[in-house]
Amino acid sequence: MQEQESPHRPHAMAANRRSYLRGRIGQTAASHTPSGTACTMIAVPFAFRIRFVLSTFVRLNNAPEEALRIAAGSGEDVKLRALQPNEALNDADQLVVIGRGYGTEEAARAAGTRWRGFTERALARVNVAADFGDRAPGSAWTAVGLAEIARKWNVERVVQDAHGLMVFEEEPWPKFVLSTLNAVV
Repeated sequence: MQEQESPHRPHAMAANRRSYLRGRIGQTAASHTPSGTACTMIAVPFAFRIRFVLSTFVRLNNAPEEALRIAAGSGEDVKLRALQPNEALNDADQLVVIGRGYGTEEAARAAGTRWRGFTERALARVNVAADFGDRAPGSAWTAVGLAEIARKWNVERVVQDAHGLMVFEEEPWPKFVLSTLNAVV
């Protein structure tokens, strides 16, 4: 991870934080994965997605990849990626942790909650601030609005892009809709 100079924080980030962070999240997950909760593919698998925003002064250093597999050793299919498609991790300020292949909605929700904890602890260990959306406002999209967007984009499914944890059916993979408002004075 790379931190830009700031008068508010001393510059003490290690150069190889990306692999450290990936290793810490994966190690934490491997040592805390409850037995019997590894990915199990069934007819309708579920997935989780955790969207979070990094601090203004932090980016992943030397991470030109679009996604990193962070679940090594846990038996789960979990990746860290940039929110925007085709955006490198080192350019992104909004990231998502995506886990796939859970047999039930409850299993996906439990795994998402567990992975949020792993991610929060790994970021805290390297002094990286992140907003996981605990106090974020909800989306303004209605079911009718989402259906209209799906019709116009000619896709099967569109869901609201929630800040924080989302759980949904994996197939077909949905398109995510995010509305933002910027005030200009």
